[in-house]
Amino acid sequence: MDAVIHAMAVSDFSFQSSKSKLKSDKPADFIKYMSENLIVNPKIISSFRGWAPKAQLVGFKFEVGQSTKDLIDIADDLRQRNNLDMVVANDKSEMIRENEHIGYIVKSSTDYEKCYGKNDIADKLFYSVLDNQR
Repeated sequence: MDAVIHAMAVSDFSFQSSKSKLKSDKPADFIKYMSENLIVNPKIISSFRGWAPKAQLVGFKFEVGQSTKDLIDIADDLRQRNNLDMVVANDKSEMIRENEHIGYIVKSSTDYEKCYGKNDIADKLFYSVLDNQR
């Protein structure tokens, strides 16, 4: 494969199976069960480089309430920790404030591009992946 675009956390959490039936009329019991049986799954993104050593690897990072600098730094940290080529990062607060789906294509803490709208993100991501192939 030439590229892997891992657009979201596929399954950060799962639950231990249970043979007991939870009653829908007892939300407190349901919440208690869920919190007691939550399992943190391993991060799949950290395995991609081993599975596809030559592929372009793109991750995504969604935050809330970060400054642009902090968002870029968080995305670059994810990129470095998982040996990714780039990360698309966005912040919910910024998107609400600007009434636009904003994303940053982060290749490093100093090499990133701001995108406005989902189509712009998709287009720029496509060309960024193509440019990195050369």
